[in-house]
Amino acid sequence: MNTQYEHMRRPRFSTGGKTFSKAPLFVVLALILAMSVSCSRPRIIALGLNAENVVVSDSREGPAKRPPEFSPGSDVHIRFDLIDYVVDTDGTIYIQEDLAMLDVDGNTVLAQPKIIDSRAIPTEVGAAINVANNITLFDNAVPGSYLVVLFIRDMVGGGTVSMEIPIEVVQ
Repeated sequence: MNTQYEHMRRPRFSTGGKTFSKAPLFVVLALILAMSVSCSRPRIIALGLNAENVVVSDSREGPAKRPPEFSPGSDVHIRFDLIDYVVDTDGTIYIQEDLAMLDVDGNTVLAQPKIIDSRAIPTEVGAAINVANNITLFDNAVPGSYLVVLFIRDMVGGGTVSMEIPIEVVQ
């Protein structure tokens, strides 16, 4: 069917005779990242925005836990430096972050869209922005491998960075 609205159709791709609609970027990244839960180090996928100095700890300022093992009911602190952002004309940056936690089968056990949705003023142009996240595990969290997925958007410059951070819940 060739109509004047042809350009407005959702992109599709085909594999093995099956056709799929293009999924939202966050869902696609979460599924791809879920396949690598066994990886022990954080992985960063940067598109115009970037993150460095990723630390997974059991306290806000604590040292990195290696391996990143946590008990049910404990806190998981993830902190990192955000770089390569774009400053708006008013001197601020505008960042949004989605957080998800997936089990070893790729099932979402926690989803927090827009866990961060704020503007900030950098201390100096180009300086790294310190970002901190805290997840409190459920008291009945099932022991096993999990993947924390962070998807951060620079709402001014349009860049994105996603991180996959494997953790283990142990008894």
